[in-house]
Amino acid sequence: MLLTIVLLSGCRGIGGQAIIDWADFLKLNGISYSHYWYAALTDPAKIGGKVGEVAFQVADNVHNPGYKTKNGDAAFLAKGTVVYAVEGYSDHSVVAVKDPKAFNGYRLYANDQKIQELSASLEPVEQTVKRAIIYKESSDDKPIVDVQGVSASFFVSLLKRSEDRESYTPSRTNGDPKMYRFVIDTGKSIGYSNIVLDDGVSFYWQDRNTKLLPSEFAYYFAEPRRPVFRVGDIEFTLPRSSLTLATGEQIKQDGSTNNITVLSRDGKTERYVFPAEAYDNLLKRVQLENPGSGESKTILYWASRPTPVNDGRAIAFESNKNAVLTKKQTFSIHLVNADGTGEKVLVDGAKYGYAVLLDSLGSRLVAESEDRSVLDIDVVTGAIRKHEVNSHLEALSKDGRYVLYRGMDSDVLVGRKLWVIDLETGQKTAAGDVPQDYIYNKGIK
Repeated sequence: MLLTIVLLSGCRGIGGQAIIDWADFLKLNGISYSHYWYAALTDPAKIGGKVGEVAFQVADNVHNPGYKTKNGDAAFLAKGTVVYAVEGYSDHSVVAVKDPKAFNGYRLYANDQKIQELSASLEPVEQTVKRAIIYKESSDDKPIVDVQGVSASFFVSLLKRSEDRESYTPSRTNGDPKMYRFVIDTGKSIGYSNIVLDDGVSFYWQDRNTKLLPSEFAYYFAEPRRPVFRVGDIEFTLPRSSLTLATGEQIKQDGSTNNITVLSRDGKTERYVFPAEAYDNLLKRVQLENPGSGESKTILYWASRPTPVNDGRAIAFESNKNAVLTKKQTFSIHLVNADGTGEKVLVDGAKYGYAVLLDSLGSRLVAESEDRSVLDIDVVTGAIRKHEVNSHLEALSKDGRYVLYRGMDSDVLVGRKLWVIDLETGQKTAAGDVPQDYIYNKGIK
């Protein structure tokens, strides 16, 4: 992946006066900087002390194309703008200025040599990424996506799997493409940043050429319960695309399994559903009483795949916390009120094996049992209906009545035949082969 930035300036005459197209530059302490568009500050705490300030704003004040820039000049930064150091760059090859529209509130500038170095070193790598964030370009809105760990690695894997399309022409059916900025954080002061565009047909981005993102990328932008796949007249949605609670809060998709984080309506504050010390205390017991080792190392999953149920009044989630100190360490599906009260086991792992949550609508929750059956669960009454299908579940229909699934070719190999089961009648209907660009090829944790 080659990250480049082209800095061009020129002039044109109107009525005898030159109008200069300035690049976004800064000159300070004998160093010439350019705004590095592909870099983002990963943590405001990594901003250092003042290294100088802008003395003169060149744009709109200089009309002579032969003007020689000097120390303190900047193209677009106002006079008096403070320039700050960035942790890890003691030579001031990278500096920052406050910008409320930039990620974490700072715009980054780098000298030419450092830009070339960063172009290579900022390349996203699945093994080193710690966090991935997506938010609307030129917006102060909360992040659309904020994932960590393996979920962040999966995000980078989608970028890697992009398809080069030199001649791609964006669709204009819905007007101009929507723009989103993403940031890849590897734990350093500076992360890689770029733009994703959505023209209503495909998601794509630019890296030398136009790159079409895999269909799974739609998971990140799914509107709640929006149909993305059809079998006849039956519309299927992306699993767990609606994470809104009855309070208007949102379950945060951060890949964490040690608690459930809930964001406020305005996205400015967040809270844990469970007391943090409860997880910490159990983890200490696991490390003392049943640590395991190697592939048999015991891992505590307090709350995985949290899913709003009963119209957002409660949250269902997978957990092994009740059995993590036993030999079997089975996973169960738990239910807890949105305020953290009234927790109970909904699907007992000792009876159904490791059940994986699929999706929910109203009081209905659908999960896949360890023997690959469909579990149709009423979260209000606790009733469970089991449909034996020996398949991998893909999606719940928009109306919550049908489940799309793929037959198994073996115990571990998912087949290419699609089926639909009616949860009310139990009727199973063949739905053809998996299409080439199948949106459910991969899910997001």
